[in-house]
Amino acid sequence: MRKKAKVLLVGWDAADWKVIDDLIDKGLMPTMKKFLQEGVRGRVSTLDPPLSPMLWTSIATGVRPQKHGILGFVEPDPKGGNVRPVSSKSRKVKAIWNILSQSNLRSNVIGWWPSNPVEPINGCMVSNFYQQERKNKKTVEIDKWEMPEGTVHPDKWIETLKELRVHPSEITGNLVMPFIPRALDLKAKDDEAFGIIVKYLAHATSIHAACTELMLNEDWDFTAVYHDAIDHFSHAFMKFHPPRQEHIDPERYELLKDAVTGAYIFHDMMLERLLKIIDQETTVIICSDHGFHSDHLRPRMLPHVPSGPAIEHSPYGVFAIKGPGIKKNDKIFGASILDITPTILTLFDLPIGKNMDGKPLVNIYENQHSKKIQFIDSWENISGDSGELDENSKDDPISEMDAIEQLIELGYVEAPSDDKDDYVKTVAKENKFYLAKSHSCAGEYEDAVNILEEIIDFENPDFRWVIECVNSCLKSKQFEKGKKYLDLVKDKNLISSNYLNVLEAKLLLALNEPNKAIELLNLALKEFSNSAEINIELAKVFNALRKLPEAEKLFIKAIEIDEGNSYAHHGLGLVYLRQKKYEDAINCFLDAIKLTYYYPYAHFHLGEALVLIGEHENAEKAFEQVALMNPNIKKTFKWLYDIQKIVGNKKKEDYYRQILDKIIKGNITVITGLPGKKLKATLLALDKKGNINGEFESLNFSENFDFDFTGKFFEKNNNETIYVPINFLGSLPVIYDYKIIYINDNFNDVLKYFSNENNVFGSTENYDLNQSIHLEKQIDNANLWLNQQPDLDLFYIEKEDTIDDVVSILDKY
Repeated sequence: MRKKAKVLLVGWDAADWKVIDDLIDKGLMPTMKKFLQEGVRGRVSTLDPPLSPMLWTSIATGVRPQKHGILGFVEPDPKGGNVRPVSSKSRKVKAIWNILSQSNLRSNVIGWWPSNPVEPINGCMVSNFYQQERKNKKTVEIDKWEMPEGTVHPDKWIETLKELRVHPSEITGNLVMPFIPRALDLKAKDDEAFGIIVKYLAHATSIHAACTELMLNEDWDFTAVYHDAIDHFSHAFMKFHPPRQEHIDPERYELLKDAVTGAYIFHDMMLERLLKIIDQETTVIICSDHGFHSDHLRPRMLPHVPSGPAIEHSPYGVFAIKGPGIKKNDKIFGASILDITPTILTLFDLPIGKNMDGKPLVNIYENQHSKKIQFIDSWENISGDSGELDENSKDDPISEMDAIEQLIELGYVEAPSDDKDDYVKTVAKENKFYLAKSHSCAGEYEDAVNILEEIIDFENPDFRWVIECVNSCLKSKQFEKGKKYLDLVKDKNLISSNYLNVLEAKLLLALNEPNKAIELLNLALKEFSNSAEINIELAKVFNALRKLPEAEKLFIKAIEIDEGNSYAHHGLGLVYLRQKKYEDAINCFLDAIKLTYYYPYAHFHLGEALVLIGEHENAEKAFEQVALMNPNIKKTFKWLYDIQKIVGNKKKEDYYRQILDKIIKGNITVITGLPGKKLKATLLALDKKGNINGEFESLNFSENFDFDFTGKFFEKNNNETIYVPINFLGSLPVIYDYKIIYINDNFNDVLKYFSNENNVFGSTENYDLNQSIHLEKQIDNANLWLNQQPDLDLFYIEKEDTIDDVVSILDKY
């Protein structure tokens, strides 16, 4: 009979697989190597902004910051007139240890950020102030090192844990040398780097000592321990990590190149001790909140703004798990930090709150189908003693100010101004900015815009806030508002011309002006040829314009620059899909999904590619995933309906038919394309067969063309085929399901025919350059719009295809 479940959660802030895998290969992290052989590993995507208190609270709650309430590093004191570090008081929802407390399970929680003051949970808690040795901005001498009130729960552990703390003065050069061979050279020079090293080794040792003490001497079901040392070592010394960057001083590099390696080795040693304490029935999870750039993506300079050091963070952290019923030597893909708490709940056979933003990682189990997943509306509605703080819990102002001072030193918050009220307002606005970014990260762009508009000062704007507002306006299709804030960027000269070019190109692309966008992106690319973002943005434009070789080249370049960029892999997959290289497309979409599982369009296009090679069962799974992630993509249900018709599942076919009847008003086939001889001949042939409705005697594409887009026109032509000039495609009502057949033709032939047909120039041999440019612009705009619409069935009749090909498509579909 299996014992009751026990779970150990080990948090390593900023741990990154690139560093870990390299050290495992060199034989320097043997404990981690063995751990991975016995369990499952994967990358976890972080959230934006990647700020640790926000992220570790999301890990502990399964919800985003806009729900849990931790926004940034500091916050206005609700009592008024001051600023305090974010604390356990700031959290608005139950953490995993509160849920377990009211489920009669005991927890140890050590050093979690933020966890001060400690909560009276069922078990033991040690706050993130426990290891701090500062008081009144100075390092306290070891014999005067007190422990603030609210650091340990229950009180019986206060004296024991107080004595277990390790002071930085106790970490000597000889103790550091196994990890940093030239530590004594640093100490001899009175180098500040030595002080940083001993400080965070002492902090890690203190947390580890408290954790092992409680694990050995308390009855527990769940233990969570948080270490921040890897993050601190990385911020201080990753710039010196091999390989040496050109701008790094060689002598300094030789002194400090082993610092980050030493930090990881030390954590491997602590992990070894933890694993010796537990039995084989305990499930162990190791995770980080984000990664840390350790290669050519390391930034040379940090921006002088609040939370500027976060630019060094990479978007993927580590996840590893082993225990009874867990797969061995396996990998999972698409995990998020939001998934940790839901997964822990499944390990304890407890229900998951439907209000949680994360999902349980059921693919970690050897027999995932035997794991019954339960749900409740919300744990916030469940009564019982959850061990949460009451309103009367005390603060420690001195410890709070010391914590703020440390955050200032690390560059995460600005130093207070002389005007205290102004400083409080500044902190409140900065936290609103983080809230807006959290909404944007969740796809809630309109909410982000509303918050940003509250805080943007047009006289003295913060460039970060305005840029975020422009991007959120574009994502929420508020183009005029986006232009207003882009003009503010220009008027106040807030950013460099190259970054401005990229931002303006995004707006131009949204406004269907691709050629101007290409011009600006090419200017930016000349200056920053190794920017993955610029290569991707330019590739997206070429892809939308069906300039596929150019797009392919740029997406490949972006992947070479940043192989972990899911957008580049997805974009390359779209190129291959349009080139009918279906196997290559599938591999690209899978790569994108492995990097970012919550990527509905990657799943959607994977489903399309699978259908096209006849893999209907796997395609169905892909589309079902899209329906869960983003049910607003109507074409998903059309594909699911078509698949059921193909495989002959009448029950599912009827089910998806009912969904389609609710979300779309009808089906219309649209013939469009270049207004030339081929299009005209196609329309005449279809008319002769009785396959098309409407007027098409003139293929006029001028903006003054009288085209009927009233509701009655479409009601009359429901389930019919009609002709729509290319420049009117963007005006199609969204309530219908469209099949677009686009007739391609040779541009010069089209121009000749169009000139003669409309008597524009009086001769087919003489072209007006402006008319030619206008026609080309309309064609580009049409292609751009068509390739930005996920709900269209789009078929291109290429230049070499015949009129019969159009008819066969109509007959087939």
